[in-house]
Amino acid sequence: MSGSCPGLRSTLKARVAALTGGLAPMTSSTYGFGEAVLAAVAVGCTRVVLALGGSASTDGGAGMLAGMGVQFLDQHGAEVTPSGATLHRIARVDATRLRDPTGIELIVAGDVTNPLLGPDGAAAVFGPQKGADPDQVITLDHGLEGLVGILPDRPGHTSRSLATEPGAGAAGGLGFACRWLAGTRVAGAEFFLDLLGFDEALADCDVVITGEGSIDGQTLKGKLPAVVAHRSQPRPVHAVVGVSFLEGSDQDDLGLSSVHSLSEMTDQDTRTRPDLSLILAALAGSRIGRQLHASSGTTSR
Repeated sequence: MSGSCPGLRSTLKARVAALTGGLAPMTSSTYGFGEAVLAAVAVGCTRVVLALGGSASTDGGAGMLAGMGVQFLDQHGAEVTPSGATLHRIARVDATRLRDPTGIELIVAGDVTNPLLGPDGAAAVFGPQKGADPDQVITLDHGLEGLVGILPDRPGHTSRSLATEPGAGAAGGLGFACRWLAGTRVAGAEFFLDLLGFDEALADCDVVITGEGSIDGQTLKGKLPAVVAHRSQPRPVHAVVGVSFLEGSDQDDLGLSSVHSLSEMTDQDTRTRPDLSLILAALAGSRIGRQLHASSGTTSR
């Protein structure tokens, strides 16, 4: 969309500038995501990749649907602005104004395999990462369940069946809403590596360095560093991460030769110090270089 939507860029810049303060697990929304989809369609896109991950919201994608024209109404017929805190107020859905995505290929790219609801769902697993306390997690999960109950079924699928699909809980439930729009789900890491020609670039590499903000047990479930390590074999793969929660044999299971955590290199909070993170990342690179030199007597190309 670059160069085609100056108004959209200005709006997005203003919204980014307004994002100050702490996390807002109950009031954050995916409305802007819906606006972005419509902007892509407006400039003639016929294939839109919906990349899910790193969201701050848990609204089941209701905000996105609202941004695309769906109306959410309470029991009195008043319109409800969807967010995690308001899902429980929705009594009826009017999808007659939904911008029809027919003719647009929607690709839903994500690595999360969680369903929408329950102990493995969007609220329970990812809500705490977005600032939700235990009571709020319960509220969010109940709200998502209510959304499933009132969202109209789609051809070939019921809303209930879509909620149980792997990946429905991605990005606070955006996976569920994107499938409701008839998007086709693909494994995100594999999709983007193929798109970037990873295997061709790999042919000239002796060593691979990957990374992640927080590497943990979830990484083993098909997230990017795991896929990079698998596709890079038999080359050694090193990871540079913000923080590591790997346990026991996790590093070996991932196929990583080493993991370098920036948070373990300093007592300062690297999350608020991008300048410090840059310095520490360079230090991690030097450490990897020394490891390579010690193990083979040579450096990578």
